[in-house]
Amino acid sequence: MRNTTSKNQNNKGIDIEVRPVKRGDIARLSELLSDLAGKSLDRRSTANRVRMVARDPGQELLVACAEGRVIGLMAFRIRENLEQLSRYGEVASIIVDTKWRTYGVGSKLIDAAEQLARRNKCIGLWLVSGFGREVEAHKFYRRLGFKKTGIRFVRPLTGG
Repeated sequence: MRNTTSKNQNNKGIDIEVRPVKRGDIARLSELLSDLAGKSLDRRSTANRVRMVARDPGQELLVACAEGRVIGLMAFRIRENLEQLSRYGEVASIIVDTKWRTYGVGSKLIDAAEQLARRNKCIGLWLVSGFGREVEAHKFYRRLGFKKTGIRFVRPLTGG
């Protein structure tokens, strides 16, 4: 499912490139993932996450770059949908550097997810949004056409 690189200008005349993650991106990805996770992640932990995704042909990690710097990250995966005998593309994670959040970076990453979903014959995109970013993130998702359709429940497994 590997993606091709796309590059075009945003609404402020800045070139934004969306491309697959490269090994040299690890340090910057550590910073972005730390922001997303709300805790510090070191390079080794980040590299392990990148390797985990790379092993699965149904997953993709893409970065958005501008001015020679990684400014955003999106994790994408294919989800089989038993109820409708269909597939969805899932935006498993998305994070944009706070300094770049009004430059259309998130929209470019979502556009890339849509391209991957269409290429893989998905009927739509979905994402799960955590707590703490409801105002900003949910407004952004609704603006891009996402609709709230449910609530996720999680049951942690312990002792194994």
